[in-house]
Amino acid sequence: MEQVRATGNAFAQPLFDCMLGEALLLAGRVTEALKSVVGAQGEIDKQGESQFQSLVLYTRGDALLAFDQRDQGEAESCYLRAIGVARSQEARWWEHRTATRLARLWHSQGKTNEARDLLAPVYGWFTEGFDTADLKEAKALLNEIS
Repeated sequence: MEQVRATGNAFAQPLFDCMLGEALLLAGRVTEALKSVVGAQGEIDKQGESQFQSLVLYTRGDALLAFDQRDQGEAESCYLRAIGVARSQEARWWEHRTATRLARLWHSQGKTNEARDLLAPVYGWFTEGFDTADLKEAKALLNEIS
């Protein structure tokens, strides 16, 4: 990634930064993950291209929660903004991924009805792909909160 940056080619850089952020989160390297997501947002701001904005926002929400579980308000804000962006771009998969995260957060806060009301219709859009990890995760969460 550094070699690509050195060429001045920033195509899809926010995507790559978010993917790195997600990998760093899985590795437990939360501070580095946050830095990667901040870098992704910086690229979006610099380029004026919002194609990956939803991804950046929900990854930031994930990183904030991993960094400090008490930062739920900021993570929720990131998730809500990510859903709004995904809807405006008709990016259903990213809206689905974010809705699952937000529903999980709301469920943990005792907002079970809100969680179900958010996630159930989004999950209902899909007619295939039920063997993917994302849809399995959403279905398991829906079963838990129903």
